[in-house]
Amino acid sequence: MDYSTALQTVQSLESRGDFQFKGIHKMFLQVADWTEKYLANRILPNLDQIIREVSLEKEKGELFMKELCFRYNPPIFKKIVSVEFDPAGIGPQEDINTFLRRSTVFARPSNLDSGSAHRYVNGVNEASLASIKRWLGAHRVLKPKEVFIEFIISKIRDNKLNETYASYEIGKLFSCQYDTTKELREVTVNINLKPILKKLVSEKLLYFFRNDSASKSGNKSVFLFNNKDEIMIRVEAYLEYMKTVIVPELQKIGVIGDVGEEDYENFPELAKTIRKCRETR
Repeated sequence: MDYSTALQTVQSLESRGDFQFKGIHKMFLQVADWTEKYLANRILPNLDQIIREVSLEKEKGELFMKELCFRYNPPIFKKIVSVEFDPAGIGPQEDINTFLRRSTVFARPSNLDSGSAHRYVNGVNEASLASIKRWLGAHRVLKPKEVFIEFIISKIRDNKLNETYASYEIGKLFSCQYDTTKELREVTVNINLKPILKKLVSEKLLYFFRNDSASKSGNKSVFLFNNKDEIMIRVEAYLEYMKTVIVPELQKIGVIGDVGEEDYENFPELAKTIRKCRETR
């Protein structure tokens, strides 16, 4: 929504006779001021900062923010999910949340932006990318081999292989409390998460491939951390599951014969054969 229309809308809300939105005009101006200074300081406010500046109760601030972000199309405020690096790192070293924190920030584009929040979304995404790269470069801890294999196999058993991918681990950082519908979650994924994953792939920090034969949509786009040792251990886990679960299961019902070590060495061909067997069951 352009600035003039947004301002008039907020002034109308402020002047309502039930006083439900008393204080919303001050919030609007405060966020507009933060946004105007963004090019200089690269900072956008979160809700706690905003309500502290305008002396609002948290509940009231939440009400106003939902009105300004989601009531209108296009919205008055733009909600942007960011990821911040926490150098203190208090918590388990192997947990991504120990060093990376989600922060939901807000922007009110000015007349110079023609109502568009693209510059702020792109700026926040760049900062989030830098935070994730810091974690990857200095603080990401690999699971011990046996632990990682068991982790992969347990997720395969539970039909949750997508939860072993880098995109799932990073994607959890963008789980926003304001995204209460599928549509809102998709917006966050499309404007915040996907551009960052794409950039991490282009910088060879993640490895990406498509698996269109996957039965679950979450398994079709595969993003892995680009660590050769970790990828090879993952392949070992797949092979172990094939040896100990899939092949015995198919042999038990008589749809596949003996499988020797030479067959396992030709992993792609064996996987193709097993897939055909499972599809014809």
